[in-house]
Amino acid sequence: MGDRLDILEPWPGPWAAWAANFCRNNLWRVQNVLGDFDDMMSEAALAYLELRLRYGQSVNSPKHFMKLYQMYFSCWIHTLSVKDFHNREALFNIGREEKDFLMKSGFKERAGDPTLNLTILLNQGSAELKEVLNIFFNAPNEIMELLRRDASSYSPKQFWNRVLTHLSIPQEKSVALQKELIALLS
Repeated sequence: MGDRLDILEPWPGPWAAWAANFCRNNLWRVQNVLGDFDDMMSEAALAYLELRLRYGQSVNSPKHFMKLYQMYFSCWIHTLSVKDFHNREALFNIGREEKDFLMKSGFKERAGDPTLNLTILLNQGSAELKEVLNIFFNAPNEIMELLRRDASSYSPKQFWNRVLTHLSIPQEKSVALQKELIALLS
């Protein structure tokens, strides 16, 4: 990249000082959209110039202009952060669609990513199995620690049945879910 050339001279006064403080505190919200601190400060300077051109003649005092600038720039950053959120959500959904495509195409292995392999395999299960596994994956650490201590005295099948009993799942469902899980993982 190299050093940046200043196209505009540094803009003056309390507006730049306020913008620098605001940018330091809010850069994380728009970093994916804008880039680094200097890019955000450039946006702040651009907002300053736009406001000066648009409202400079009608503003009564520097205090009034400062309030207008703060509101304008903070709203603009909020809008950018919402766009950033939606962009990241779209990328996440594209990732999910890719996983679904791989799952439908019978993809079984992906080098270096065992979590994806497990996710693809478990997504092929029934809704009931996914719900039970979701409870396992999202259980608080304290509950999982208790279950792990119990697991040492039980076989895996006994452990599975015991957990499903705690979840109030009937025994016949427990056996069916266990067979489905074994079939998926084999």
